[in-house]
Amino acid sequence: MERFLTVRQRWDIPRERRRELLEQIRAIRARRAARDFTGDSLSGAPKELRDYTMRTLLGLTRDVTKVDTDDIRSIGRIERHAAARHLFLWLAYNFTAFSRKTTVEYIGRGDHTTSNHAVRRVDAVIAQYPHLMPDDDACPTQWACAIWEVWGYAR
Repeated sequence: MERFLTVRQRWDIPRERRRELLEQIRAIRARRAARDFTGDSLSGAPKELRDYTMRTLLGLTRDVTKVDTDDIRSIGRIERHAAARHLFLWLAYNFTAFSRKTTVEYIGRGDHTTSNHAVRRVDAVIAQYPHLMPDDDACPTQWACAIWEVWGYAR
């Protein structure tokens, strides 16, 4: 459970609910282990996990950034494509229960350090412009639009 919730979120949940969540997370991990990571979203995931599929988030990133999915998954270093890739990895880290390694494997890139770098880069933008960011419980589309706009690519 600790991987999926921030410290503040974790301690705001009553102890009984935390136990319940932990059991649900174990069940989700078992079901995910039984199939590949590109499958559809798992039904019955706890609301606190904000369980989106990576396919959905990749499509959302494509729509918000206007960068083609193939370019997001490419090995190219074009700044706009790399920023879209970082945005996708940040969304996948914050809105799915998948590990960083799994999200990077989904787009066909290196190892978990790629995701670490992307998450740190987007978190730095959020820390620099907190007044321009949506509420904590906002949907991924609102976060993606706000971050992309702050980066200056939304024209």
